[in-house]
Amino acid sequence: MADRTFARVGSVAWREFRHTALTKSFLIGAVIIPIVMIGLMTLVPALMVSQLKPLEGELAVVDGTGRFAPAFKSLIGDKSAAGLPDEALEKLEDLGVGAGPLGAEAALTAVAAAGPKVSTTTFGADADVDALKLEARDGKWIGVLTIPPSQLQPRTGDETGRGEQLDLFVPTDLSPRNGGELRDLVRSAVVRARFQADGENYDRIEAMMSRPPVEVVRLGQEGVESEDSELRMIVPFGFMMLLWIATFTAGNYLLTSTIEEKSNKVMEVVLSAVGPLELLWGKILGLALVSVVILFTYGGLAIAGLAAFAMADLISIELLLWCGLFFLIAYFTIAALMAAVGSAVNDLREAQSLMGPVMLVLIVPMLLWMPIGENPNGMLATVASLVPPVLPFAMVMRLGAATEPIPVWQLLLGAGIGIGSVITFVWAASRIFRVGVLMQGKAPTPLELLRWIRQA
Repeated sequence: MADRTFARVGSVAWREFRHTALTKSFLIGAVIIPIVMIGLMTLVPALMVSQLKPLEGELAVVDGTGRFAPAFKSLIGDKSAAGLPDEALEKLEDLGVGAGPLGAEAALTAVAAAGPKVSTTTFGADADVDALKLEARDGKWIGVLTIPPSQLQPRTGDETGRGEQLDLFVPTDLSPRNGGELRDLVRSAVVRARFQADGENYDRIEAMMSRPPVEVVRLGQEGVESEDSELRMIVPFGFMMLLWIATFTAGNYLLTSTIEEKSNKVMEVVLSAVGPLELLWGKILGLALVSVVILFTYGGLAIAGLAAFAMADLISIELLLWCGLFFLIAYFTIAALMAAVGSAVNDLREAQSLMGPVMLVLIVPMLLWMPIGENPNGMLATVASLVPPVLPFAMVMRLGAATEPIPVWQLLLGAGIGIGSVITFVWAASRIFRVGVLMQGKAPTPLELLRWIRQA
């Protein structure tokens, strides 16, 4: 008897998986497109190098003092020899982006190696600026810069305000990035010209003012050290979204297939061969396989992306195993809710009125991302990770954001509470499914669903 029951459940599960996952639309949307995205990621550095053109050209400078051109030439020489700016390297280090085969540092360094190739032609204060702008539009100049003499004078400590502004006119075909780079070069050259006008050694002052690199290392409770990275705020959101996509996509398939089979009377034919509980478990297990396919596809894409940018150290095998367990808890929770709603209504419009609990699970993790990412071991994060049905989503966010291991007792307690909640949700869904799967007419209210649970 038990063997026949398992066989019927397996048949229903395979039917659900085959009709959902082995279709052209699913394969294209959930499998082929992510694989293509992985392939496209290998082209990112080449595309960056090809599109990030170095700044080249001649700048027309209207400067009555003649102080700007020597300072600008000196600055360009220093920039060409320095390569990637210290600020850019520091930002990459803060983000935790390493020098992997697809690392952003490689592409940026390739562009910075060439350095800006900009020369200047100086005109007096009486130059025809309008004529120079017309020449810039025709491509003769990379830009036209007008500098008030006051901006090149040495500054004293009691001066306030920024003085007269500089005007930089650039042609429309200059990229925004190159325009911003040229603006920054002009600013730096003006500062350098002020120091030189005051007789100061600017190179010595710049060396004194350079900021030393600082590596922030977090000290764990057991002496374990780990690098600090701004990406740790993004990782928990990625984990939560991966779990959300895998569970809600399969859950939505479960909801729509149940409603469709019920409205088309297919359910009555199926129930002539299997029992209601066998049908319920078959549908849940079949779409669990669909959810696993989605999880592995998008999870593999995420891991490949981290490995490509030399950030695979943000995840571990132990982390993936715990996330796999809480994924199962999240899926069976959502599947039970979706199956209960789908069996109780006749169309998708009626289902909207009963989707409150599911929408709660949908919205709350989004609201908890920032507080959990900021303090994964705080009171709010701990309580949220122990309260179903938000429990699995909050726990994977804690696992992704934690800078030190989460206490094992909390993981075990969360897993225990989660498994207990799954049993409760599936039990309640089975009672609703048994009553509602063959019922037609007006959709039940939430109070009627509670009565079905008690009386079925």
